[in-house]
Amino acid sequence: MLFATPGFGGSAIELTKTNGKLDRIPAYSGADAVIVYGGTWRLCSREYYRGECFDFVPGRYENLGALAGRVRSAELVAVTGAPVAAPPPPAGAGRVVLYEYPNFRGQSFAINWTELPNLNRMGFSDRAASTRIEEGYWMFCTDPQFQGDCRTLGPGEYARLPGDVDRRIASVRRVNDVYGAASSSYRHLR
Repeated sequence: MLFATPGFGGSAIELTKTNGKLDRIPAYSGADAVIVYGGTWRLCSREYYRGECFDFVPGRYENLGALAGRVRSAELVAVTGAPVAAPPPPAGAGRVVLYEYPNFRGQSFAINWTELPNLNRMGFSDRAASTRIEEGYWMFCTDPQFQGDCRTLGPGEYARLPGDVDRRIASVRRVNDVYGAASSSYRHLR
């Protein structure tokens, strides 16, 4: 998981395979911190594993030092090493990870804050086909600013999104810890 700011803050992207050109991921704006959940990853300052490179084994790296803001490629070089437990979500925010394809495949986009009113700005509008929700209840809407058709989903893994929001999500917000406690001004499909 690559984080935009030191200390695991800002926007984040999750990598599950080697990527020689991170700048092609619309939501990627550079990395200042990383959590390696498993394997050994080589992060490099240039595309296709060139330039200054460092290997990272499972662990939490709050600051990438010489690579901070310069990571342009990531290569999975080994699959050994003890896995690292997932980090706790920021207080009150939880975490949602959207995936481009069913069954949690393809590019992913992690949401670490309580709302994202326009996924188009992050390059992930109308792309999500599966999701993992770590905690809380989240509203997914087909238009920016939480408009259009909206669906509320709770914690769990959704290998395939419901048809009304499959590849149609344009905005996301956390509504509450308990289903039905969301504001009545939003329309929820059940």
